[in-house]
Amino acid sequence: HLDLELYPPGGFSDEGMARDIRRAADSKSESDKIDGLIVTIPSPVVAEAVRYAAKRGMPVFGLNSGYDEVSGRGGLVEDGSILFFTAMNEKMGGEMAADYFLRDLLGGNS
Repeated sequence: HLDLELYPPGGFSDEGMARDIRRAADSKSESDKIDGLIVTIPSPVVAEAVRYAAKRGMPVFGLNSGYDEVSGRGGLVEDGSILFFTAMNEKMGGEMAADYFLRDLLGGNS
């Protein structure tokens, strides 16, 4: 049985998202217990909340944003806080799009 709750119910903030992740990790009773999280990681504030949840045994899966927080030395993958992550490298994607735009659409050199 899967219950899915889309975030945000009333507006987005990194601090609010981090608070909700911590609250989920601290859920104790059977009626409010959360078995795992699927999150985006838009900032260091949210990344620290993910680490908090992982240290409490909460399985966390990441997607969409957070490539910089997740990858590399000390990232959420290396320290085991994220079990699975999928996203694109936004910097590389932007550079590729700019090259295509300049070269192929405008006829310039990249």
